[in-house]
Amino acid sequence: MQTHKRPARGVDRAFVRAFEAPDRQGKTGPGVATAWMASTYAIEDGACSGDPYLENCMQGMRDSHTLGADPRRQGIRRMAPTAPRTRRKTPPRERGPVNRGVLEELIGYHLRRGQVAVFQDFAAAMGGIGLTPGQFGVLALIQANPGLSQSALGLAMGIDRSSVVAVIDRLEDRGLVQRAAAANDRRSYALRLSADGMRQFAVALKRVYAHEKNIARRLTVAERAQLLALLRRVG
Repeated sequence: MQTHKRPARGVDRAFVRAFEAPDRQGKTGPGVATAWMASTYAIEDGACSGDPYLENCMQGMRDSHTLGADPRRQGIRRMAPTAPRTRRKTPPRERGPVNRGVLEELIGYHLRRGQVAVFQDFAAAMGGIGLTPGQFGVLALIQANPGLSQSALGLAMGIDRSSVVAVIDRLEDRGLVQRAAAANDRRSYALRLSADGMRQFAVALKRVYAHEKNIARRLTVAERAQLLALLRRVG
């Protein structure tokens, strides 16, 4: 009976057992290692490359007349799949307060922190309506200025023309804003709220008032007014 030396390192031992298992005539070799085995037993990527023994093994599988045969009839035991290893997560270490250093002195840092808190509370207040702070601002300006042009809206919001067009497109698709050619300039558009837009704005405005009350709950009326006055002077 022809024998074979052991293959190079890196080849899965299960494949080697399948390759050397005897067939019904008691023979071993490539004729027994079927395509089913190649898909069932893992081989390391590139393990056959450059090894004549293993290259012959793979060629033998391709040329074998026993391709597709049930390996259970040839005395080959299929390996049970093993569950992937999972790394045990270590709980994060508890740390004390972070020293913010120079950030505590920066107006921009505190404005950004305040903005994040305000936007999070705004999103919670608008649950089910689906308006962002920017979209509500656009509706508020159009409601207060019927026929407002897109360029004037951009100046009031502090955003560029492409951003204005994008937000108006979204609100128009939702049926909240109507865009028509301006009477005095056919090249520009006059913006108005639709009937649905007026209703949606009224519902959103009630929630915004509740949201404002919540975020300023630790401020007195005088402190709130002072904060608004100071913010208008920034920038």
